[in-house]
Amino acid sequence: MKSDNSQTSSNPDAQRHLDSAKSEYDAGDYDEAIAEVGAAIALDPINPAIYTFRAACRQKQRNYADAIKDYSAALSLDPKSAAACFGRGVCKGKLGDKKGELEDYSYTIECDSKATYAYFTRSLLLKEMGDSESALADLAKACELDKANAAMYRSVFEKSGKKQI
Repeated sequence: MKSDNSQTSSNPDAQRHLDSAKSEYDAGDYDEAIAEVGAAIALDPINPAIYTFRAACRQKQRNYADAIKDYSAALSLDPKSAAACFGRGVCKGKLGDKKGELEDYSYTIECDSKATYAYFTRSLLLKEMGDSESALADLAKACELDKANAAMYRSVFEKSGKKQI
């Protein structure tokens, strides 16, 4: 998966570090990417997108606890960042915090009512938690928002929770 190019900085030196971090991320060198992002943060400490990018690097390393810290830092700077909130929710889920995961997916939707990915992911979580009615409502919303992928969403939803043999 290639890095998202939405992380930018108005500080030219921070941007150079961020560009280097993106290259390292794309090459799979997450340690070096994190080091470069740290240098960018030192130069531009109030940019929430940079914290979100470092969190994504840490998430790739399966360092979910530190990723949550970075996503939370991004949210403290931009409380309406759907990307940071969703990422934090994914990490909470990986650590077994289903309640926190659900809260973050719900807040993602509150921040961005067209966040198809949040509706769909929340539908899977709700299904797993036994709330079929709400799960189906979220699945329907995801399908409504992204008609081109509706069949795929329905297929994945139907297969979720089933043991593979």
